[in-house]
Amino acid sequence: MKYLIISLYFNDGSCIHPNGITGLEIENGCITLVKWSYKIKKDNIVSVSRELIEGKETIEKFFD
Repeated sequence: MKYLIISLYFNDGSCIHPNGITGLEIENGCITLVKWSYKIKKDNIVSVSRELIEGKETIEKFFD
């Protein structure tokens, strides 16, 4: 008897850089590569922003 084993483990390869953090976000069956970083607004207020690096892809795409 043969069995199909599907791994649900993702090595997201997130990384901390001097100017931010990159990582994978998995939500509602989709996976997205994002970067979180500090931004200084025109009024000198520091905020954290999320930048989309690579668009949403369905997770099923990786199991074909």
